[in-house]
Amino acid sequence: MQPAPVDVRPAAAPAVPDVPPAEARPMAAKLALQAVDQLQVGDEAAAKATIEQALKLDPANDLAKKLLDQINADAQRELGAVYFRYTVQPADTLSKLAQQYMGDRFRFWILAKYNDISNPSRLGAGQVIKIPGRQPVTPPAQSSSRRRASSRQRPRRRPNPDRNSPTR
Repeated sequence: MQPAPVDVRPAAAPAVPDVPPAEARPMAAKLALQAVDQLQVGDEAAAKATIEQALKLDPANDLAKKLLDQINADAQRELGAVYFRYTVQPADTLSKLAQQYMGDRFRFWILAKYNDISNPSRLGAGQVIKIPGRQPVTPPAQSSSRRRASSRQRPRRRPNPDRNSPTR
């Protein structure tokens, strides 16, 4: 008895069902955001498959194209050799830092790759990472810094009853 022949063809990507054009764009956008979630936990392979599905539905989906570019990019070559060191603060995420220093929160994945971080969701306070480019003279504004600045204002003085009393 001979063994059954083995199929050695590579597995095909999951087929995208026929979707009406009116539904294709929103479905692709949803898939692109799903890929963001997958990248946030370091699942690049699943994210890539999800992005490919999104691009089959909507080849013009900007987020899917940007994410795929980051997955395929050499982070060191893409972001350059010039960087500054940054100490991660308790409320920081790679998405927040990518927005603050690179102008796009969705560039978190290439920033993770630049720092050899396999799971961006595990970024920890006190960790020192590289931020591409030159260190700004003053850090870019962020919403939490405004709150901190307002809390640094001098407290109002309470009236001193002795001060307002008639002279002795």
